[in-house]
Amino acid sequence: MRLVAAYKLTPMLEVGALYQNTEADGRDKADTFGVAAQYQFAPNWYARGHVFLLDSDADDSDATLFAVGLERRIDRDLRIQVNLGVMDNDDNSALTPWAQGGGPSEGDATGETATALQVGIRYDF
Repeated sequence: MRLVAAYKLTPMLEVGALYQNTEADGRDKADTFGVAAQYQFAPNWYARGHVFLLDSDADDSDATLFAVGLERRIDRDLRIQVNLGVMDNDDNSALTPWAQGGGPSEGDATGETATALQVGIRYDF
């Protein structure tokens, strides 16, 4: 089950929240909680922040993701983005900010703090 909500507090500030419950046959259950905010600090410039907490039933398998980013909207369809993500893993957790988003799965982050910097261009067709 996944529940997501977003609310525009002011014309410049939007906040959001997420709850997700994951349960598979014969596997441990996990709950994920998240909060996010986006602030427009200048015309076409946005700052973002996210925090996601993974609460797993498996021993020492929790994780926390902190992410901050900047976005410049060139026009309605074109955006330039810079994001920094930091994944803090418990001893038996090996999540990374690069692999969870579909990137390469290199490196062993078990019990470690994994950090990723992303620079990209987004074009909406």
